[in-house]
Amino acid sequence: MIYRVITILLWPVFFLYTLKISLRYKSLTYFKQRLGFSFPDFVKSPIWIHCASVGEVNTFLPLLELLQINYPQQHFLITTNTPTGAFIVNKNKLLNTKHCYLPIDTYGSVSRFIKAIKPSIAIVMETELWPLLYQQCHSNHIPIAIINGRLSHKTLNTSNWIKQQYKASLNLVDK
Repeated sequence: MIYRVITILLWPVFFLYTLKISLRYKSLTYFKQRLGFSFPDFVKSPIWIHCASVGEVNTFLPLLELLQINYPQQHFLITTNTPTGAFIVNKNKLLNTKHCYLPIDTYGSVSRFIKAIKPSIAIVMETELWPLLYQQCHSNHIPIAIINGRLSHKTLNTSNWIKQQYKASLNLVDK
C-alpha cells in the first residue's frame, strides 16, 4: 500500500521524465505506452516477454526463435523500457511478435496494460522488480516466470522496507 502511495506522489516526476524521453526520441508511442495507453491488438493472448533494454533483448532472441519453432501459431509480445530496446526488437522483424513499452509501475498504467494485452504468461528478463506489475499479474491469474533474476549486494544491504517489497513481489512469482 505504501509503495502505491509513493507512486501516486511521484506521478509528476514519472510524467515529466517520460515526456523528456519521448521528446528526445520523437516517439509519441513511447509516451502513450509508458503511461498505459495505446497498446497493440492481439488476436490471441500472447506470451509476454519483458526485456529491460538492448542487452536483455539480444539475450532473449535465440530463445524466442526456439519458442517460435516449437509454437508456430503462438503470438508473442516483447516489452522494453527503452527506445533502444524497441529498435532491436523492430529491426529483427520477428514472426508473430509485436513490441510495446512496459508501462511505468503505477496502478493505473499497469492495470490498463494488463486489460489491453491479456497475456497468457509473463516472462521477465530484467533484474528490477515491479511490485504493482507483479501484483496485477497475480490478481489476473497471469503466471510470472523470472528467467534473468539476481539481487545485488547493494540490494541485499538496503532498507528493510525495500526488502519487504522485494519479498512480497517475489512471493507472487510462479517460477
